[in-house]
Parts: sequence; C-alpha cells; structure tokens
Amino acid sequence: MKKTILSLFVLIFSLTAQTNNSEKMTLELGKLLVQERSEISRERLDEKSKLQNRFDFIVDEIAYNVISQGEVEVTYGGVYEGSVIIPETVYFSGTTYIVKAIGYSAFSACSNLTSITIPNSVTTIGEYAFYECPSLTSVTVPNSITTIGDHAFSSCSSLTDIIVTTNNQNYSSFDGVLYNKNKTTLIRFPEGKSGDFTIPDSVTTIGDHAFSSCSSLTGITIPNSVTTIGNNAFRFCHNLTSITIPNSIITIGDEAFSYCTDLTNITIPDSVTTIGKEAFRYCSSLTSITIPNSVTSISEKIFYLCTSLASITIGSSVTTIGEHAFHECPSLTEIIVTTNNQNYSSLDGVLYNKNKTTLYQFPEGKSGDFTIPDLVTIIGVWAFSSCSSLTSITIPNSVTTIGDHAFYYCSSLTNIVIPNSVTTDLSRFCA
Repeated sequence: MKKTILSLFVLIFSLTAQTNNSEKMTLELGKLLVQERSEISRERLDEKSKLQNRFDFIVDEIAYNVISQGEVEVTYGGVYEGSVIIPETVYFSGTTYIVKAIGYSAFSACSNLTSITIPNSVTTIGEYAFYECPSLTSVTVPNSITTIGDHAFSSCSSLTDIIVTTNNQNYSSFDGVLYNKNKTTLIRFPEGKSGDFTIPDSVTTIGDHAFSSCSSLTGITIPNSVTTIGNNAFRFCHNLTSITIPNSIITIGDEAFSYCTDLTNITIPDSVTTIGKEAFRYCSSLTSITIPNSVTSISEKIFYLCTSLASITIGSSVTTIGEHAFHECPSLTEIIVTTNNQNYSSLDGVLYNKNKTTLYQFPEGKSGDFTIPDLVTIIGVWAFSSCSSLTSITIPNSVTTIGDHAFYYCSSLTNIVIPNSVTTDLSRFCA
C-alpha cells in the first residue's frame, strides 16, 4: 500500500517565505490600516498628477476648464489656501463665463484650505471635490446644487458642518449632517463631529460612505425606519464599540463595518437578507457573531482578519459561503451550523457540507490533534490554512481529493500521512 509522508518544511514552506503564522499575522494586522490608507492616498495622488496643468485658464488664482459655450468648472491647479470665494462669473480673454460646477478632485488635498464660498451659479459638486482638506471646518451648499459626487467631503478630518440652504430642492441638512431633500437618505456625516449620534426617524437609507472614517464617532442609534446600510457606511469608525441593528434592516452593504477595530458587539436581526462582501473585515475586537436564518449567502471575506472572533453561528437558510469568509481568524474555535440547514453542517466546531463528504473549514483557533471523519471524501481549498495550533491530523482512506492550499501555514504540523486513496497533485497543498 502506497503512503507518502511529507515533512513540514516540504509540505508547508517549500513555496513560501520562512515566516511562522503568528509573525505573519502580527505584520499584517500592524500594517494593514496604514497600507489601506496609503493605497487610497496613492490613488488620489495618481489622479491629481493626471489633472496637473489640465486647465484652460486661471483667474485670481482659481483654475477653470470650459465645459460648454459660456460655462466653466473650477478645476485642480489653482492656489487654494485660506478662504476661497468662487465667483458666479469669470472674465477671460474677452469672454464672460458662468461658473457652473466644481470639477472632479478640484480642491483635493488642499491642506491649507479653511473655508469655501460656493455661488448660486454652481449646480454640481464633483467627485472628490474637497477630498483630504484637513483644515476645512464648514461647507455651505447653496440652493442651486443638484448633484454632489461621491467622496466630495471625504477625509476632511476637521469638517463639523455641512450646511444646505433651505431653498435647495435636492439636499438638506440638520445639525451639520447632509441628507437628501426629504431626509430619507443620510448622505454624509462630517468626519470632524464627535460623540454619539442618533439618526432621525425619517431616514430609510444610510448612504454609501455616510460615516466612513468618522473616527471620533463613539455611538450610533439606528431607528426602525432604516432598511439599508450602504457600502462602506461605517468603514474606519475606530471608536465605535457597539451597534444595535434594528429589525427593519434588510441589506448591509459591502465593507459596511470594515475596520471598526473597537467594535465588540453587533447583533444581526432576522430581517437582514443580504450582507455584502467584507462587511466585518478587520473588526478585530468582535468576539462572536450569529448569522440569522433570514440570510441566504455569506459573502467572501465577510469576517476576514477578525482576530478576536471565537465563535460563529450559521443560520438555516445559508446556501453559499464565499471564499475566505472566516479566514485569518486565529481565535476562532467553533463554527456552528443550525441543524435544519440543508446545505451545511458542523461537528465539533468544524464546517462541512450537509452530508459531511466535504470538509470546508477547520477553525484556525482549534488546537491539538484531529481525525477527519470517515465520511469525508474532499478536503476543501484552504480547509486547514493558518491552523497554527493543529499538531496532528489523521486522513482516512475515504478522502480522494485535497484542495489547493489545504494545509497552508500549519506551522505546528510535523508530518502528514497521505493515504493511497488520494489522487490530488500533492504539490499544491501549500502553494
């Protein structure tokens, strides 16, 4: 009978750097936030370099592009420091132009811009218009504005007030927070505001990026009127410790709570049917979570890098679990599937398909020896990856397939006996 005994340094590290799992995790967690921020900044710098000197003319240190006959937009390239007053019209080379828009990234990264006056001729504030203006404390949106682009006021760390004039037909504000006209969508909470905040009862949608990077926000109350939490809605809200999601919520968007590093407790109600990818990524203080019976799909990387997460309960309606949904969770000791789920099951905290013929994931925090049940024929992709406390594994003769990366970074395993029933190319175990 043919058996292959593979030593650890061949099986696990032949194609990887000689770094153990705990070191890898420490490095990743320590640098991740800086990495994310720097990547965003690099993207913005790249965009700005493309805009450099791409303007038609400058008057009074404000750069303009002609967008149609007799109309211009303010663009990147001027000298924007202190208080900047945008005029309603500008005269250049024999022509008087109406200023109709603030263009894409026009004032981005203007670190010394302290205030801006926008005239009633302007109808559009473009994407990233005031992105990374750390000295800007207040913005007044005039009656004429019909469109405000994504991230227009993002990364403005001192911004405490977005004020919309009362006759604007598209937007409104209350206590410095930006909404649509009817206050059914909360568009932007200023990053410089601090403390606790209660969302008004009129709101049904928390918009994409609405509270993103609001690092001084310590508490949030979401009313029963809200049905949707948008993409990245609370991303990088480092000081939020607890959130109660009301039973009116149906959709939680992609990365909605990602990088909420102090979040220790969150309850997902049975009303929720959709949770987006990476929704709780790097919520490093979260200790347990229950996916309710109303949810049918667990998206990819939903709890990726939740380093304190010890237990996950999966409801009865889940039909798909995305790649890396529970990976890089070194404290995870049990994945529990409710018994009436028709697609997945669990035994001793290990995740399987319903009939236990495929082993999907062994929790990274489980330690000691493990014997795979005789029913299992497939060890899934990444099934035991980063299980640094796993010291021994017994693979039965029922197993025919071992997925790629199945034992990646199992740093405490010294050898594995592969039964002759396995037909998989063994070179891909740790690749």
